[in-house]
Amino acid sequence: MTPQSPELWLGCAKAIAGIGGQDDTLISRSIVISLRRKLITEVVKPVRFNLTQQHDATRLQLASWAKEFAPISEEEMEPYLHASTDRGTDNWLALGIIARRVGSDWERRIQSGLTDVEQRTESDSQSIGIQLLNDVRSAVSADTKLEWASTDLYNEVVYNDQNDWARFDHGREITKKKFTQMLSEFGIRPKKRQKANVFYVSDLEEAFKRYLPPM
Repeated sequence: MTPQSPELWLGCAKAIAGIGGQDDTLISRSIVISLRRKLITEVVKPVRFNLTQQHDATRLQLASWAKEFAPISEEEMEPYLHASTDRGTDNWLALGIIARRVGSDWERRIQSGLTDVEQRTESDSQSIGIQLLNDVRSAVSADTKLEWASTDLYNEVVYNDQNDWARFDHGREITKKKFTQMLSEFGIRPKKRQKANVFYVSDLEEAFKRYLPPM
């Protein structure tokens, strides 16, 4: 499966299902479709273990349709889709080529799907950061300190039984590096001291005012 034989490597997509977050290296190379728990009023069609046999005819039809086309051309390999990153464009390229060959309105529908998925992924990422900021506010507001050693704040938030940060990474706690990185997205950065890095409560409260609703 090499760039010289794109018809091969475009056919090696995989579907991976999981609970919670996945590694960044996997997510950045994937089209992420988030699932959600259904409402009690919603009805879904169950997927049985004989799903493969159920769609034998569908696979034969797809294979027959694909044989009608010549190998992928250089023109088709030029992406017309617009993602926020080059890797995002690459992730959607195979679907884009299929959409072009199907024709009709499918090119527009693929671009619309790409945009929706990217917006949802960005929103999910932001909501996780907001949750962390909210948990930091809860910890800070329960004390009268003017500053927090970064390790003390980390421990107070992560190992609080009311939070989920101790199970953030596939059942493991969020790392101190990730904790600090997520706070930095709100303009919060620890200040270096001789014995420890510290967060000023005034800096934290400024972020609380900007990004969180009043308590």
